[in-house]
Amino acid sequence: MSRKPLDPTDGMVDVKWDDPRIQALMAQTEGLRLENRGLRRPQRVLIHRGWSENPRPDRAMMTAEYEDGRVVLLTNVAFERNSPVMVEIEAVGDVPAVDLFGKVVDSRTGTRAEEQQHRVWVVTVQVVKRAGAHLSGVHP
Repeated sequence: MSRKPLDPTDGMVDVKWDDPRIQALMAQTEGLRLENRGLRRPQRVLIHRGWSENPRPDRAMMTAEYEDGRVVLLTNVAFERNSPVMVEIEAVGDVPAVDLFGKVVDSRTGTRAEEQQHRVWVVTVQVVKRAGAHLSGVHP
């Protein structure tokens, strides 16, 4: 005779998944999309190859900014590791525009289903300098 190990939480929660109240609650969460790459609201940015403005920057979505100076971008193009980039962030409300100068430390295809479907790249940039925006030709 085999005994199941005692689980102290066993029986504490009795969910009846077919209960109409649970079904209504679950219906409210359909389509909910969480972005948990960082503690910042996703923001559209431009990413320039090199440390100066160029006429054809790539569009990106900045989804995370960490205290150690890394930022995470979602793009539709790949970037080479160790390549210099400038991330152009437009002003939003009271927050002034800023340019971030750094180098690509990681560039990989997205692993989420929607990212793979749309060929999204996740690019991590290590920022080495922050400057007032649109300083054409400026190098860190």
